[in-house]
Amino acid sequence: MSGQIVVKQRRTETQGQTLQGTLFEHIDATTGRRHSVNMVSLYDLAPKYVFDSPESKANGQAAHNLEPRDPAAQDDRLPMIHRQFSFADQIYHLTVVPARIQRRVKGRDGRFVRDSSGAHVVEEIDAYPGEREQIIEDVIRKLASDPARLSVDNGEAILRFSLYEIWQELRSVRHTLSIPEIKEALMVMRRCTIQIERRGRRKVMMDSGIFAGLGLRQRPNETDDADDASILDDESGDAETFVQFNMMLREAIRRVDWHSISYEALMKIRNPFSRWLFKRIAETLRQDPSQSVVPITARDIIRDSGMAEWSRFRDMRLRIHDVVKALADTQIGALDRIEIEEIKEGRKYVDVEYNLYPSQSFLDQIRRAVAERSVNERELTLVVNNDDLDEAGRPKRFVPVTPETASQSRRRRRAALPKGSDGQMPLLDIVK
Repeated sequence: MSGQIVVKQRRTETQGQTLQGTLFEHIDATTGRRHSVNMVSLYDLAPKYVFDSPESKANGQAAHNLEPRDPAAQDDRLPMIHRQFSFADQIYHLTVVPARIQRRVKGRDGRFVRDSSGAHVVEEIDAYPGEREQIIEDVIRKLASDPARLSVDNGEAILRFSLYEIWQELRSVRHTLSIPEIKEALMVMRRCTIQIERRGRRKVMMDSGIFAGLGLRQRPNETDDADDASILDDESGDAETFVQFNMMLREAIRRVDWHSISYEALMKIRNPFSRWLFKRIAETLRQDPSQSVVPITARDIIRDSGMAEWSRFRDMRLRIHDVVKALADTQIGALDRIEIEEIKEGRKYVDVEYNLYPSQSFLDQIRRAVAERSVNERELTLVVNNDDLDEAGRPKRFVPVTPETASQSRRRRRAALPKGSDGQMPLLDIVK
């Protein structure tokens, strides 16, 4: 045999357990409980959820009417929502495209409506991702931080779970939903479209569903042509489900670019805007842990959280007060003190300036998050070859690890991190 044989090696994206997935794990070293969940700053602060739009409320009412809507009618379609928000002194434009889903129609007696042939009546509705989806996304992020749960398949970050796990976790944090409701929320997050674009450079950061992929395994006795409604109304919770994280989350995980935030506090907060504000304050403190006060205005909260503005600001300001004060509740206790200065032009309220003083417990959480990030960055230098790091010291790709390497990394991280604390947070002091 003559001629030259050339053997080339090409590195492909790994499947299974990775260093990034190991670093994403979050178990308290002293109690073994999961106190925290990982947050991706820009993505998690973008106002992608719709909590109180008039269109969303109208759709929710129409979705439960006795009579199905005419499928040919187009005037029931929800519009895209366009928002602007600020992050790190940059202006971003966000677009929310509602999901189109099917739902079986229920009558006033709670039973499914059937047509003359006995078949279930199905309607198509538009749905924005709302508070239900916000909570479920945080729960899924929490499951992804369990040991060896987050996997990589062809370069995509995947989490496999059962619907019962979601139901059980929601129940444990007092956010009860049925299995069909959980399925519908997952489908809304997959079928809606979120686009985030940085203004000026016209750079698109994201253009996909909240989840880039979703697998809802059907029960064995279901037919191949089962529609959305029949899948959604199935009460089975033990079938395997998977989600594929969107591009922004996938890239943040690959680059080990996240920080932790209190999962327990998030789940105790009942107001969805207060949940957003909690994350906003955490991000501000993380940028400068030496801060003892976080200034913010009511107009900032309205714009950056996606809150619908009322015609009378004097009434709107009372709503913002409730959003802020919720974080000083004894069950949350994120704030020690709130200073409020109401700005008026003549007799007209135009804005409110808040000075928010975080509690010592909240500050301890932030310092721990900063320490965790530093420990994770040290792990990159210990495990990853220099050739696999970019100029910023971040991995160029997902890095496969053996179970032994993952266990060694876990031990080093637990030894290096400060011990957690379950101390009660102090009470509120309001100054006007």
